[in-house]
Amino acid sequence: MSFSKSKFFKEVSSNGFKNINKRNEEGETILHQAVEISDYTTVRLLIKKGAEVNARDKNGYTPLHCAVFAKSLENVKVLLREGAEVNSTQYVSGCTPLHSACKIGGAGVEIIKELVKAGAEVNQLNKYGATPMYYIWESEKYSLCDSKESEKASKFLREKGGVIKNRELTCYGIERLVGEIADMLNGSYLPELKIIEIEEIRKRDK
Repeated sequence: MSFSKSKFFKEVSSNGFKNINKRNEEGETILHQAVEISDYTTVRLLIKKGAEVNARDKNGYTPLHCAVFAKSLENVKVLLREGAEVNSTQYVSGCTPLHSACKIGGAGVEIIKELVKAGAEVNQLNKYGATPMYYIWESEKYSLCDSKESEKASKFLREKGGVIKNRELTCYGIERLVGEIADMLNGSYLPELKIIEIEEIRKRDK
C-alpha cells in the first residue's frame, strides 16, 4: 500500500490538510513518517501544506533524525532547505542528526556532508559525552557498518576538525575509572551491575 493510501495520511489530509500536524500515539506527525517511507516530492508537498519541519515526537526525534535513520539523502536535503534544525537534540541521549548518521555508517558519507554543510557541530557532545566521530569508531570496532563508507566519513570529519574524544570526554572517562578503582579498594565494586548499566544505555541510545 502506498503512503498516500495509508490511514494516517487520509486522516491528516482530510479537510484540506487542516490536521496536518496531528500526532499519533508515538507523538509522530505525518512528516516524521513521510521522510522515512516516501520520496522528496511528498515531503515537499507536506511542508508546503504546513507540516512542522522541526516537530518532535515523544522521544524528541525530529523529521531530520528520521530521514537520517531512513538513509534518505534527498529527504535530508529537502528538510535542510526548508529550515530543519541541524543540531536538534534527542531528549534521552542528546544525539543530533549527525550523531545518528555516524551511528548508522550505512547512511553514507553524503548525508554526513550535507549535515555538516548545513552547520552541524562536528564535535558536539551528547549526554554520554560522545562526539559524532565516536560512533563511527564504535561501529568500526564492532563491524557494524560498511568499512569503506566508514573510512570516508572518518576522513571527511577529521578534515572538518572532528575528534573521537575531546577534553570533556577524556575527563569523564578518567573520573569513572578513578571511581571504579576506589570501589574495588573498598569492596563495593560490582561488575555485573556495570554490565547492566551499559546495556541499558545502549538500548536507550538506539
